[in-house]
Amino acid sequence: MREPGGGAGRHASEDSVEAVRAAEASQQVAGLTQREREILALIALGLTNQEICDREWLSMPTVKTHVSHLLSKTGCRDRVQLVLLALRGGVIDLDDVLGRA
Repeated sequence: MREPGGGAGRHASEDSVEAVRAAEASQQVAGLTQREREILALIALGLTNQEICDREWLSMPTVKTHVSHLLSKTGCRDRVQLVLLALRGGVIDLDDVLGRA
């Protein structure tokens, strides 16, 4: 069982599993276009499709296409998994997601 506080009491196997996940995420992110990485970062920040449209001056069909391509290319089944991918792949930091400066 993991103890609160960010890793105290973690087993070496938990660290190695997380390292493998991070490496896999980095490979998946490397296969994305720059625009897809930008959209992924915005999704990870919690923006809706409409907010991405407004911020990036894109049409809704274009944003939906980017999201669809992200899901397809990465094998993620939903936006939550995309957020985890963005975090593990280094697209965005946890502090950015949580709004900490």
